[in-house]
Amino acid sequence: MFSAIEEIARVKHEFQKRLSEERSQRLEAEKALEALQDKWEEKEQEIRGELCDVMEEEIEKERKIWKWARAEDAVRNEEHLAKKLEIVARSISDFKRVNEALRRKIVSLERELKENVKVQSEVDKRDTAGVWDGVLTENAHIK
Repeated sequence: MFSAIEEIARVKHEFQKRLSEERSQRLEAEKALEALQDKWEEKEQEIRGELCDVMEEEIEKERKIWKWARAEDAVRNEEHLAKKLEIVARSISDFKRVNEALRRKIVSLERELKENVKVQSEVDKRDTAGVWDGVLTENAHIK
């Protein structure tokens, strides 16, 4: 019986020793795991920071491209507007020339009309005077 107790004590001692070693290994593994997790989190933060920097650079590039495109659009719009204004200015100039020519034509036609009215009036006076002269001549014997 003594040997059974000794055997139980020895097995118990080995079991405790092995348990202690496994606990120690487990604690070391947990510490290693924590260290790896810390390194992983640091690396993740580093990568996120780099990605953030890259994204900011890309956003800045896109903003510059957008600003350049807007500036180009503005230039094209200004050129287009300038061409339209030039066409309007030429049209106004042409309109003024045509308008002035029409005014001169109206003045000329008014002058011609006045002359025609004056001539017609003189013809009418002559014709009327001749008719009256003829009437007077025919009626002269009646007196």
